[in-house]
Amino acid sequence: MGIIDWDTTKIGEDYEDFIYLLWTGLNIGDHLRDDEEIFKNMKELLKAYGATQSFKKSLADKMISVMNERLSKVDKNGLNYKRIFEWVGWSKVFVELYRERIGKEIG
Repeated sequence: MGIIDWDTTKIGEDYEDFIYLLWTGLNIGDHLRDDEEIFKNMKELLKAYGATQSFKKSLADKMISVMNERLSKVDKNGLNYKRIFEWVGWSKVFVELYRERIGKEIG
């Protein structure tokens, strides 16, 4: 079983697809999220994915980078910009709140 999301298809780093899955699949952009549950699920997904130490290294920085890139490609005059801008913002809040913990427990 797998997930294919053609919306952001491109050749890139292996972590980009995984971070997009974390970002959207775990709903870290939802400001009413359960942070502990999301963090637990994030670690489970990394384990299931078979993520290596080099893959997990600097994960918080990689997450912010992927989020910034996604936002930079959205048409600022488009209908979805506000929703995506808010989603990215709340996602970054999650990463910044847990940056130290992500580094210690994940990489």
